[in-house]
Amino acid sequence: VDENQEDIYCSVSVDNQYYSIINCNTGKEIVKMSGSIISTMGNNLFYIQESSDKPIRTVYIKNDKIVFDKTKIDNINYYVAGYIEYEENDQYLYYDIKKNKTLKERPESLYNTISLSEWEDKTGNKKISCTKEYGIISNKKVVLPCEYDKITFLPYQLYKYISSKGKNYTLVQQNDKTKVVNLDNRKVVHTFDTLATINMLSSSPIIYYYDDDNKLVLYNLLTNKEKTFDAETVDVYGNHFKLHKGKTTTYYNLKFQKIYETKEA
Repeated sequence: VDENQEDIYCSVSVDNQYYSIINCNTGKEIVKMSGSIISTMGNNLFYIQESSDKPIRTVYIKNDKIVFDKTKIDNINYYVAGYIEYEENDQYLYYDIKKNKTLKERPESLYNTISLSEWEDKTGNKKISCTKEYGIISNKKVVLPCEYDKITFLPYQLYKYISSKGKNYTLVQQNDKTKVVNLDNRKVVHTFDTLATINMLSSSPIIYYYDDDNKLVLYNLLTNKEKTFDAETVDVYGNHFKLHKGKTTTYYNLKFQKIYETKEA
């Protein structure tokens, strides 16, 4: 999905055999149901593979139409500034989403966008450093004082969603712990006894990490609930997640309630 646009698109499948792309707001089918495998890249970008002997198509959808359709792309990046950067024949090109044209030179606006995180750019908050410690300021006012070893912003779309629920959060590291801090009052909402990498996706309030015993720890930013699972890997989605261990896949809702389980033969 790309919440910066009015239209939001997703791929749907039937029995993992037939795929299409629809407009989530209207239900309109943009790419007709077929046997072509469709993978969602996010930001209204999709991979389409018509058959194993044909190259994968990379498409971008805007206003219910495919406006960008390329094969044999080596690298691709999407920028909120309105450009798709991709590598083709050992050359980087820039597709202007608004003007529907391709540029050979990186647009000047991308340099400014890349220099700041999207969270900083959109919220007006800036990370500052003082003698190897970090804080946040906004319009010359201190949001968080310079007393943290590290500050990690949430992906902006995730921040936008949880802040609409009254959760003005960011992550900080201090005294060998990672903490969820409410920027409105500087209070610690939750503490993880770890400095391990906290994994976050823009589309889900579930964040997670692996503890020292290699157990999977999941935390819901909306409910402030945490739970440890004995699982090898996890796939996180907007309204559920699924855990994998051996040949077993178990589905859970965001309340950490088990809803389904499958086992490979």
